[in-house]
Amino acid sequence: MLPLIILTGPTNSGKSETALALARKLDTEIISADSMQVYKYFDIGTAKPSRSAREEIPHHLIDILDPDEEFNAFDFKVRALKIIHELMDRDKIPILVGGTGLYIKVLAEDYDCAEGGSPEIREKIRQDIRDQGVEEVYRELQRIDPEYAAKICATDSLRIERALGVYLDTGKRFSEFHDGDSPAPGRFPIHTFILERERAELYSQIDQRVDKMIEDGLANEVQSILESGYSPELKPFKSIGYAQMVQYHQGNLTLDRAAYEIKRETRHYAKRQLTWFRKMKNTQPLPANPKDTAESLRDKLLSLLPKVSACFLALFLSVAQTGFAENTDQHYEEAKNLFQKKEWAKAKNNLLALQNHSPDSVEAKRARFLLALIHQEQGKPEEAIKLLEPLSKNYEAVEDYIRFHLIQAEVQSKKYKEAQENALKLLQHNPKTLLYPRVQLVLAEAQIQLGEKEAGIKTLEETIQTTTRNFKYQKFREFLPEMIFKLAEIQEQSGKQTEAYLNFRQLHIQYPNHDRTPTAETALERLSALKTVKEIPLTLREHTDRIQGLFENVRYKEAIQEILEIQKKDNLVPGRFYFFLAQAQRGLRDRKKANEALNQFLKLYPHHAKVQNAKFNIGRNLWNLGRPMAGAKYFLKVTKEAPSSELAVKAQFFLGKIYEEQKNFPEALKNYKAALKKYPQEYYAHWAGWRLGWIHYLDGKFEKAFNRFQEAAHRSPDGDFIEYNLYWGAKSAEKMDKKDVARDLYAKVAEFYPYTFHGIRAKDRLLALGVNPLTQNQTQPSSVEEKDRQLGRPLSTREKFHYTRANELAKLGLTQEARNEIGELQKTVRKNLTGVLWLSHLYHQAQGYAESLKLLHLYKDFTTKPKEKNLSEKFWKHFFPLAYEEAILEYTKYRKVDPFFVNGIIRQESLFDSQALSPAGARGLMQIMPATGKKLYPKTKLKKPFDTDALFDPELNIRLGVKYVSQLNKRFGKNGMHILISYNAGPHVLKKWLKRFGHLSDQDVFIESIPYPETRRYVKHVLRNLGIYKALYSPS
Repeated sequence: MLPLIILTGPTNSGKSETALALARKLDTEIISADSMQVYKYFDIGTAKPSRSAREEIPHHLIDILDPDEEFNAFDFKVRALKIIHELMDRDKIPILVGGTGLYIKVLAEDYDCAEGGSPEIREKIRQDIRDQGVEEVYRELQRIDPEYAAKICATDSLRIERALGVYLDTGKRFSEFHDGDSPAPGRFPIHTFILERERAELYSQIDQRVDKMIEDGLANEVQSILESGYSPELKPFKSIGYAQMVQYHQGNLTLDRAAYEIKRETRHYAKRQLTWFRKMKNTQPLPANPKDTAESLRDKLLSLLPKVSACFLALFLSVAQTGFAENTDQHYEEAKNLFQKKEWAKAKNNLLALQNHSPDSVEAKRARFLLALIHQEQGKPEEAIKLLEPLSKNYEAVEDYIRFHLIQAEVQSKKYKEAQENALKLLQHNPKTLLYPRVQLVLAEAQIQLGEKEAGIKTLEETIQTTTRNFKYQKFREFLPEMIFKLAEIQEQSGKQTEAYLNFRQLHIQYPNHDRTPTAETALERLSALKTVKEIPLTLREHTDRIQGLFENVRYKEAIQEILEIQKKDNLVPGRFYFFLAQAQRGLRDRKKANEALNQFLKLYPHHAKVQNAKFNIGRNLWNLGRPMAGAKYFLKVTKEAPSSELAVKAQFFLGKIYEEQKNFPEALKNYKAALKKYPQEYYAHWAGWRLGWIHYLDGKFEKAFNRFQEAAHRSPDGDFIEYNLYWGAKSAEKMDKKDVARDLYAKVAEFYPYTFHGIRAKDRLLALGVNPLTQNQTQPSSVEEKDRQLGRPLSTREKFHYTRANELAKLGLTQEARNEIGELQKTVRKNLTGVLWLSHLYHQAQGYAESLKLLHLYKDFTTKPKEKNLSEKFWKHFFPLAYEEAILEYTKYRKVDPFFVNGIIRQESLFDSQALSPAGARGLMQIMPATGKKLYPKTKLKKPFDTDALFDPELNIRLGVKYVSQLNKRFGKNGMHILISYNAGPHVLKKWLKRFGHLSDQDVFIESIPYPETRRYVKHVLRNLGIYKALYSPS
């Protein structure tokens, strides 16, 4: 059985450092036995292990309580035992370290953890012990609970007090608790070591530690905790160090006197600790001398283990190594995941073990490459170079990537000549590399640092020109802003102010959202102030480019400010700027000001080609401002003044919608009929055709509704609304009590359109009517991974180049780079079913789910809706993947949420893109807003503060998103439609709609009545996703 190692000793004896060295050696974790380190915010005075130490080696029972929470030795025992057993279950030897003697005694000597009665009862028992003697009270326990009394010593007052307290408080004998609570006597071996130093050395270290705590800001820490509202009467403030600092802040002690008293009281405490520890049973001294290090003390401790345990430990370590060898793939995956999460210290430990085991294996090469990248992240380029140089000669699959990082490391370590030579070699030997622009940037940097500024400028100018003009290099356009910025910087440093000004100006105009642009704009102001530089105002065309760029990043306020500045300089600006102004105001939800801009446009440009667009937008804004009939007048103008335009059918349709909302069904029908008659081939005409039946359905005229839906279905059998018309025809038939007709229509929708919202709903309705719907395309469930891995033809030389890199980069966890390589393959692979499935499989390996879904979506749309049902199950499983399955299953099981529901949400929110960022700022897989993420974030469990960018971590995002769905589940009684409306538009919006549409008991009618088009589509799509996931993956 694995042992527990306890390392204790007086304060400042070096326990923490020795425990860390021991944990590294045994590849295990540490449990703190310190009664003060359990409290948050009390850091400096408790000498908590550093954050880096706790990242490297997991520490338990640190920062688990707020300062006002109670915690005692028995609480400690319960928590510590749970952690010990969890570690042993993972084949790890637990190390318990700390100086709180009672905590260690209760655990090591197995004091029981049942509740010990109320404080009043406990105090009475203590008084009886004082008055009658412990033997007399023990006899009373023998009478009440002979079974437990026989197990303890007649003078063990603590256990006697607890056992009697339990009986008097609960009426239940303590032995009954004991049987179910305490572990068996032979639970696991315990080896307790007391770290001892010479008193003079210990006292000297105490003095140094106290001085360091004062220097590190102990006084400020105490002040901060007090200012947070915590009382100075709380338990943590009564401990040594904090008690004196409270006195200092209350004006009762000077800082020097407080420091003196802390040193004195710490020495007294250390003496009491040693006395306590030496009285404990089964302990061994671990003597330390001034020359000892943490590592030498670790080795001493291991040598003091009893022979049996030492042999077991040696065997354990050898078995662990064997197990490591047998599970190399698993260990590599764990290390890679840590690397991707940027947990550098933990990743580094795992990778070091991998690179030393089977050094010639591909896993060892991968480990060395990732280690080199960590060294670069940590500012250790020399260490990176040591790993990258040999790899560049024997790791051909990603040779260009290794050489690129080697060049970067050489620049970091100021080896510019080597960097320049290696960059030129890389470009010469790997002309197909996707690292071309990045290598050129590093090459230019090396040239500049070597004093060859003209060469650096030439490198950048030629690269910019090639990327801009050569079609083959246009894929590198995303690097243009970085190259232009670098070029402008060097030009300014070289005294070429005008050229620098022009390049900074280009960034300001064409790349307003780039990270470098604010610095470029500062440089523009600086250069414009020079006499040698002539400031060039932006042309209206340049303003247009810049404003459109601002819109891409939802920077509406800045766009408005820019347009107003243009208007100040020139009273009559082109009409497009009024549309820009209206677009920005609408983006800020100020539709009134948007209409002011559009009306100004109409006044200034009455014959402009965009006049009807302005009128249409004014009408739409008025409608959204709660003035539908005023908006209707503008829509009517559009239909009369531009009857053959694309806007006319939309305007006619919106007129119908407005009258429908007003419950003026005759006028609504009139406008829908007009739209259908005038523009029979247009999308909005098809929608109008469906709404003709919908209005009759709402009006309770189900026979008319049925006829209209049937007419629309026959009129456009391949149209966008075919399944809408068939489904609602079936619902109308149900209302008319024509069950057979309804069943036939539902069966048709379920059979021919199984992967649509209405196809899923049709299956639900068939089940409700007692019919088991046909399950389409669900044969050969095991074949999903087989043929899609084969392209069916040999790869060209160029394709092999990118394929090899894509595969290996995915295995390295460099998923973005892998997706870039697959993107090159996508350009040449034929987009038939075999081709798209092959590419999709590659994308999935690189977590490129979004790229895969976009590719498959294009293929599906090309196939056309009536033929979608013929696509294989293989296609649909790629199109609806179980991405991030492990995390989704873990958190949904814990929160009792349907995992398919969560898959459906993620697919709709982000297409499984973990780095998705919406214009509004929602982040990650489940598109969580930072404010929401902060509320959901479990600070106590994760033991680190919330960081907005942590929402891009897939596991955390799923964890928080599932937690939010669980909250909505409880709030809305697991009503999926209500949960989705709340998730998309907010609970306050759902509340408003429930008040407005609460009378609608039919889910389908409620969904179609949702006022926000985006939310209506969202609810349908996620419910469709849910249905498809269940159809594809549910065991039933």
